[in-house]
Amino acid sequence: MADDRAEEIFEAITTRNSVLLDDVLKKMTSTERANVLTSDQYGSGEVLDEDSEEDEDGTESLLVTAVRNGDLDSVKMLLKYKADVEVREKYLRDNWSSITRASLFWAADFGYIDILRCLIENGADINSFSADNCNCTPLMKAVENGDKDVVTFLIDHGANVTIKDKCGYTALHRACIIYHDCSPEVLSCLIENGADVNLSTDSNRTPLMTACEYGHVNTVTILIEHGANVNLQDRDGLTAVHYAVRGSQACEILSCLMENGADVDAKTFDDCTPLMIAAERGDTKVATFLIEHGANVDLPDKIGATALCYALKCPGNLCEVGSCLIENGADINACINYNCCTPLMMACEKTVNDQLNALTFLIEHGAIVNLQDIHGSTALHYVVQENSGFHEPYEVLDYLIQNGADINAQSNHGRTPLMRAIDLSEEDTASFLIKQGANLDLQDKNGDTAFHYAMRSNSVEITDSILTLGASCMCNNRGLTPLLVASSIGKSEVVVDFIKRPEVTKEQRIEALELLGASVITSSSDFQLEMGFKYIKRGMEERFANPSQPLVKPSMEPVEAYQKRKESQTLEELALIEDDFDALLMESLNIRERILGKENAELLYQIRDVASFYLMNDDLSTCIRLRRHAIKIAQSSNVSSACDLCFISDNLFERNRHPQQKEVIELLEQTVLEYKKQNTGKIRRNTYDLEDLFLCLKNLISIISINGFCGESNTSHASILLRELCRQDPRDRFGNTFLHFVVRHHIHDNSFPLLDVLKLLLNVGFDVNAVNDKGDTPLHLAVTLKAKQNKFCLLTGVMETMFNGGAHHDFVNSDGKTPMDMAKTDVARMILSEKRKLELKCISARAVKKFGIPYLGVVPKTLEKYISMH
Repeated sequence: MADDRAEEIFEAITTRNSVLLDDVLKKMTSTERANVLTSDQYGSGEVLDEDSEEDEDGTESLLVTAVRNGDLDSVKMLLKYKADVEVREKYLRDNWSSITRASLFWAADFGYIDILRCLIENGADINSFSADNCNCTPLMKAVENGDKDVVTFLIDHGANVTIKDKCGYTALHRACIIYHDCSPEVLSCLIENGADVNLSTDSNRTPLMTACEYGHVNTVTILIEHGANVNLQDRDGLTAVHYAVRGSQACEILSCLMENGADVDAKTFDDCTPLMIAAERGDTKVATFLIEHGANVDLPDKIGATALCYALKCPGNLCEVGSCLIENGADINACINYNCCTPLMMACEKTVNDQLNALTFLIEHGAIVNLQDIHGSTALHYVVQENSGFHEPYEVLDYLIQNGADINAQSNHGRTPLMRAIDLSEEDTASFLIKQGANLDLQDKNGDTAFHYAMRSNSVEITDSILTLGASCMCNNRGLTPLLVASSIGKSEVVVDFIKRPEVTKEQRIEALELLGASVITSSSDFQLEMGFKYIKRGMEERFANPSQPLVKPSMEPVEAYQKRKESQTLEELALIEDDFDALLMESLNIRERILGKENAELLYQIRDVASFYLMNDDLSTCIRLRRHAIKIAQSSNVSSACDLCFISDNLFERNRHPQQKEVIELLEQTVLEYKKQNTGKIRRNTYDLEDLFLCLKNLISIISINGFCGESNTSHASILLRELCRQDPRDRFGNTFLHFVVRHHIHDNSFPLLDVLKLLLNVGFDVNAVNDKGDTPLHLAVTLKAKQNKFCLLTGVMETMFNGGAHHDFVNSDGKTPMDMAKTDVARMILSEKRKLELKCISARAVKKFGIPYLGVVPKTLEKYISMH
């Protein structure tokens, strides 16, 4: 029965028959009316909103149906019988999301002011939100519709003009979002009733930015007239000018913004300017407008890219926009980003569409094809590098070469485009460059030729191609032929293929097989004993292929690090160690040292790999011996041994607090030698080496201090080495001396004898007032340490030791700060204050004596005047 009456009510509402509606409601009991009038389960759910989908399903309350029909009499009748004014209609979208709107929202949407008044008088929430994608209030909807009368009515009845939707938009923002200029009357009504023209959304977007993006010229004008700030930034640093460039009616809006003080070169947090955006969009008209209004064509963004670089991202309009920029002074050969590359190099990157068009434009307008970036790479290098694995760059390469690009240009490391192509296994690109005349015999800084690169790449095809074209087998700086290079790094495919060639001698073939086998066995990846032994055995078999004239291995002194094992001399001796893991590892290391030479840095990789293997298998003694051997090889071949020095010193410090003085002194000698070689340029410095060496020094000097290896005199071997170390002035990448390092990092390290180390370092001559790159002395760093309660005595001791060593408490760093300015604890401030008082007393005493100033019991207050005068 209830359902039947509900249907009658629904029919009465839809037919706007208020008499029938009143008759049906009267006949229902109060309970039946309550159930029907508070339910949202009635009605067709037909969507009247033009923005909604036709196939949506849903339900609505009877009151919502009456409101949407604009039937005031039915609305009043329903409210008379206590219809729930907040019940909402529901629609399901795609079976997963729902939207709900109360009756007041629909009255505002359709502009039914009389119904709005009736609903509000009956308790409808004027600031309720619709539960849908827009999540807006009735006022926001009325603003979007541009209905001034409804907007005015809602505000007069308490609508909040500053309330935000779930995206942080206010009614004023929504007035700017709509796809037409908002009514001036609506805008003025909102602003006059308290809408803040500079109130931002959650992403700091202002109404002005929104209006600029949507191209609403009148709205922009009105907002500015009412105080909109034209230079505010959103969370990405975009200003109204940036938004205007991206929107329609850009020039007209930009003109309005500029007239009101907008910064034409405003930068986002990535330093992107409006001109860059215009250039990227290929908008010549806007770019021209900005330039005419003072935009700087060569401003760089965070990575150094200029507007011209942004124009490269829009090759369709590149000629027009690029010409505009160049005609107005854009530097076509500007250095960009930390690599100092040029726009031409950027055009060679794989992210640029239609590269040939971009390159053509740039070269025709004066781009220099052979400029080099900070690494010495040219545009040709970029084409090879950036197009690797994506598409064939032959047309681009050919165009550059035809326009004067040096096909044999070498980077700072001596790499040519051909070497780079081979290194990237780009066989077709390498072949193309060779056909274009790339020099096969050029050498990089290590003496490697294209042939060496080909053998390293393990590509039989590239190797064959290079050999066919006449590449020579010259040695690199380490005395290695391409064949030995491939063998030393285990490139079995090219080695096995190459040794079949008739020009390879028997001796070369044997060495290649033995070195290949040894390298495969000692490679850290998997220690392939079976495969490696096979190659070594093949080499031995070749040695004895002619029993009457065997090729005997040269005799070598046994190496202690290799367990003093000697190489196998016959097949029988080799067979005895086939299943002996240790013996095969040491056999392989011996083979590598015999063939490569005792001072060849190529030995280091496998020695360290094998050392790591023994460490993982708890054989520390063998690991240490191998690491010590690596240090000797590294220093004799002028490459860094920092990682080995750090490893052994760390082991000495952690394993044994009472090591033999001899091994500690030997390690210190090697560390000093490492610094000498770095300072003379024989060894190239890098960040990791500097860090490893400081850790090594920390361990060694700690051991020396704990064990008293320096003795009472300054003539001990340890003291002499430390003074030599002091002369080398070891520093880290931030310019910190070793004194800075120990003070900053070890005040909380209970295992580190900080005070003893400080006294030792100062005693051998380390400068207590040395400054780092920020102008800080060790004392500046010491006073910033927040020592724990039980460390106050240590902090006091550290500072007193520094003062005794001559530290200046008033030294000013690059920021103009003294240690007192940087002190973080009361203890540090107290010590500095006492030091200052003591120095003032000393100065006063000297002044009294020198100038004969009379005083009685206290230093005269006029003393300062005397001191300043004299």
